[in-house]
Amino acid sequence: VAGIGQELPFKAETFDKILALFSLTVFAAPPVFGHNPDPTRHWMEEIGRVLKHGGEARLAPMGPWRDYNQEPEMIDLWRPFVLMMKSRGVEISFEPIRIKDLGMKEDGERIFESRMIMRKL
Repeated sequence: VAGIGQELPFKAETFDKILALFSLTVFAAPPVFGHNPDPTRHWMEEIGRVLKHGGEARLAPMGPWRDYNQEPEMIDLWRPFVLMMKSRGVEISFEPIRIKDLGMKEDGERIFESRMIMRKL
């Protein structure tokens, strides 16, 4: 299947799980670097649209771990998207990816990256 993130070629509520690897590095660039946030908004709306109720999307990497849930700078950066998705019944949270999550044993608790979790309520 071929498509672009802002226009996914699937019916609404198609997937229980979505794993988007390295997409945030492309789509998250607009808010991070102060450019037009529309591509990010449309992409997140599409993920919410194709995700089934009770489904979960994991988007990674977001870059080095920052506590997007607590740090004011990160909260301000992502607030518009978090609120927009919440109004559409999608909860967003952020969590670290630890070395052990990648299947490596050495330095298992060391934090490697950040990821976004989207849950459709």
